[in-house]
Amino acid sequence: MSITIKLCMKGIAIASLPLLLTACANQEKIDNTNKLTVGKVQYNITKNMSSTKVIKALGSPNIITKDKNGNTTWVYDKIKTYKTKTSQGPLDFVRMNNNDFAIAGGIAAAGGVAATTGSGILLATIASVGVLTFLSSNSNETIETQQKTLTVILDFNKNEELKDFSYMYSSF
Repeated sequence: MSITIKLCMKGIAIASLPLLLTACANQEKIDNTNKLTVGKVQYNITKNMSSTKVIKALGSPNIITKDKNGNTTWVYDKIKTYKTKTSQGPLDFVRMNNNDFAIAGGIAAAGGVAATTGSGILLATIASVGVLTFLSSNSNETIETQQKTLTVILDFNKNEELKDFSYMYSSF
């Protein structure tokens, strides 16, 4: 192999390292198996169910109260907050979010390849895209916050059988 090809391969390997590291850093595991939803309540909960079956279906409640007659009330109360960040600027198609590092890693990798191969035009083009992306990311940013709540109330009799239940879902 010639020295030019070896340098090019070495440059590609070194330049792609930031992209590889940032791609691995953005991976998140999301476990939705124990997530309390309206659909889960509607599908799994019926009157006269035992409290054991309710726990298997929904998990442990947040609050348990017992009245003087021996009846028990369980309350499941879940709150979820969502934040959305968007920016509108000269490059409106570029959305700044958790993939910022992947974009920066890709630009760095391409820049490293251009630097080792001696292609000044490619390097200048990549630098221009990076500068434009950075400048457009700070203009007209909008952060929107949304909250969703789900409250489930279950009333059990003395025998720990579900006699009634209700739920309320809201989004604001």
